[in-house]
Amino acid sequence: LSSAASDVYKRQPNRLLVYEDGRWGCKLFLNYYMQSENGEAEKFNQLESVSNYLKISKSDMVIDYLFMKESTKYSPTAHKDKIYDFYYYYVKIRKEAFSDEMRQSTFNIDGRRFRWMSMDELWSDRVTVERNSDVLRVVKNDTGLA
Repeated sequence: LSSAASDVYKRQPNRLLVYEDGRWGCKLFLNYYMQSENGEAEKFNQLESVSNYLKISKSDMVIDYLFMKESTKYSPTAHKDKIYDFYYYYVKIRKEAFSDEMRQSTFNIDGRRFRWMSMDELWSDRVTVERNSDVLRVVKNDTGLA
């Protein structure tokens, strides 16, 4: 599952929120395990997860289910190729809900490092491209977000 949140401040056009994932060793979009296989019905659970991660009230966010895409790729944590079903969501957050820290290019919440990055910046990160180019390609080409 991938959720994309865009930069509501537009200081840099088309910036998306990513975090630095220690297990995969690269930058990833927010992602959470699904509790059901129905992407539309799962929106409430995904919004709850985003709310918990970012410490933002669900009432300050709107989530749209976009689509599902399957991808096969090497998992650095499982040390083998795995099939992933990625359900893509777009989360819109009211700008008033962001803390001053979250308005910075890089910020931390509960020990997790987040960044606002453009697709060009993500594509220039060799390790992120090596491990997550399938998701980057989908966000760039199929979502209309970047």
